[in-house]
Amino acid sequence: VLYVLDLCVQNDKNDGDFDYLIKSHECIPASPDGHDLKYPSQLINPYKTAASLFSPEDKRFPFGSEETFLNSLRLAKLEELGMLTNYLPWPEVAERAESVSILNENSGESALKRVKALMDHLEWKLLLEGESSFSDDVRNRFLEAKFLPLRQKPYKFPLRWKGDEIQTGNKIALLSPKESFLESDMYLVCCTEPVVDQHMSRGVQKFLYLDKMKATFEHVTSQLDFASSINANSLDTLASQKLKKVFLEAYEYLQRGLVSE
Repeated sequence: VLYVLDLCVQNDKNDGDFDYLIKSHECIPASPDGHDLKYPSQLINPYKTAASLFSPEDKRFPFGSEETFLNSLRLAKLEELGMLTNYLPWPEVAERAESVSILNENSGESALKRVKALMDHLEWKLLLEGESSFSDDVRNRFLEAKFLPLRQKPYKFPLRWKGDEIQTGNKIALLSPKESFLESDMYLVCCTEPVVDQHMSRGVQKFLYLDKMKATFEHVTSQLDFASSINANSLDTLASQKLKKVFLEAYEYLQRGLVSE
């Protein structure tokens, strides 16, 4: 295969037949062990941006060394034959979101790194292509996928924390966008709704419909009910400050509602 690939690189000896031969066959060994063979179009260049969304276990990187398939000229040729580099089609990006929960079963740390890379890639892709570039099916796959890390209960927070019902053991708990609220609304919803612990741009928030997940009157009154049941005199300074924050944000929310009416 290396011999034929090198013939493809040498344009003066290549009339296109060798290109077609490589492109149309599963003939490129993939990591991590080289036992799986892939079409060039199924591969990811391990040195380009999209590689951050994959691991060797995904079997998408060419297997070898700089003397074999990781040679720069051969990689450039594989790119010409369809290997992905910085750009991923929307269905591939959706599949990467779905892969986070699978990766989390073995490594929470690796899952969080993939989430960060996914947020960066989504932000770049949305800026580059805009919202008209994806289908409803793709967006729905994102909305259903559990890939957003759950915010843990803050230290000394005195009220019920909905996320505690979702967290199991030491494994990182993951949420889907359709069941998540942003940290900006934490003090208005945290007793009854899970909160996401992930920074993301406004464009990504909009894409994931998180901008639509807003606190309601019912959320706020529930917060006040829980807060009112606490014996404030039994709290230390830090817990008292957090309780005060709940009351302040709830009253500000209610005040805005009265003004808007």
